[in-house]
Amino acid sequence: MAVFALDPALTAEGAGPYAAAADSALVDFRSSRSIAIAARGAVSGGGDAQIACAAAAAIAGQAPATSMVLKRLGGFQIPLEAQYSPSEIKAIAALDIIPIIDPALIAGPSLHFADGRTYTDDATLGYIDVVRLLDDVEFRLKAGLINMIGDARITKAGLISVATRAQGILGRLLGPGGIDAFEVRIPVLEILRAPRASWTAPQTNLVTEARGNREVQMMVNIVLGPSIHLLKINLAPTYT
Repeated sequence: MAVFALDPALTAEGAGPYAAAADSALVDFRSSRSIAIAARGAVSGGGDAQIACAAAAAIAGQAPATSMVLKRLGGFQIPLEAQYSPSEIKAIAALDIIPIIDPALIAGPSLHFADGRTYTDDATLGYIDVVRLLDDVEFRLKAGLINMIGDARITKAGLISVATRAQGILGRLLGPGGIDAFEVRIPVLEILRAPRASWTAPQTNLVTEARGNREVQMMVNIVLGPSIHLLKINLAPTYT
């Protein structure tokens, strides 16, 4: 994923809000694999490049399924007078730009990600952890199944071994790994499980083509268990 940072010297033009100036500075940068960082007034030796590098290092240091909300990063400082107000934080985050903040409820001076979004218009890939988790799952499946190419056969037993291997790979990602549930489907295997006499003409053609082309399609459906990004607490006092 690409991580870039706004110029820490960026300020609102005239009487306009800072969020509008930040949004204008990032025209044409939107992508499901982009992460935009805003750290107004940040003090570092390398400017926006060092801020981006620090953010990238902090993201890389977390497991793929970990949300970046309130995760800590270092490498630069932000003077108190330059830090964002609560309204600015909301406005900047609403634009899919991640403001860097020093939360009042976390003891001691420290900088943290105030949001975990990607800088994109694709709602399905709107969070850093979703993109990283999907990349991780895809890599694990390819790496774990590559040695079955050329060995597993297009038979009931052969495709069961492929499905079992894929299920074993995905099973290790359940729970803390970010996946809540998963399903592995191999259409050809579903046909081969049934008696040959019960196959329809389209099913017979599918098996024939798969064996003739030596190509099998596998579909993996995963259910993500997203992290909490907002916790609303309602106090209801009672008197007795």
